[in-house]
Amino acid sequence: MDFLLLKGSEVAQYCSLHLPDFIKQHQLFKEGKLKEALEVGFLEFDQKLLEKEALNEMKIIAGIDEEEDEEGEISKRFKQCRLRHTMEML
Repeated sequence: MDFLLLKGSEVAQYCSLHLPDFIKQHQLFKEGKLKEALEVGFLEFDQKLLEKEALNEMKIIAGIDEEEDEEGEISKRFKQCRLRHTMEML
């Protein structure tokens, strides 16, 4: 199963469903620091996209069932991306 089964449209749809509330719940937003809330919240949400829960929801949005991803290839590739991203931040 190819990692490319998840497209930008699935990520965009997931973001449209969850990013607004994620930002609104951020402490900086509650303190009225809107610019900082957007900057920090966006970066934190970007990390959230790499979590298993988000990945599973994006697979549902994409219409990918467990049989299509029986090897867990998409999850493996996301873990590799997350590790690479973490190493780049160090």
